[in-house]
Amino acid sequence: MLLYSATMDAFQTTRGPARWARTLATTTTTPATTLASPSVLQHLVCPISKLPLEHLEAQGILFCREIRVAYPIRGGIPILVPTEGRIVPEDEPLPSLA
Repeated sequence: MLLYSATMDAFQTTRGPARWARTLATTTTTPATTLASPSVLQHLVCPISKLPLEHLEAQGILFCREIRVAYPIRGGIPILVPTEGRIVPEDEPLPSLA
């Protein structure tokens, strides 16, 4: 039992959740509304229309112009779930590409 305890203590201090959290906190520099990997944009499509999305970084969204749906980006990760999309009403101006 003593060997197990010593091993677990070593694991907790060098490889456990605390180390992971420290590493994550010091290496995460992606703003919440920016794609973690911009090169992935060419592969992303609207989950409803299957058409390409536009990244509107100023608004922090991925936008499908054809069906007027805006999908949020949270922590650098696009949330491409239909229930998370926001329909932009006809009377609301379309987000501009900036």
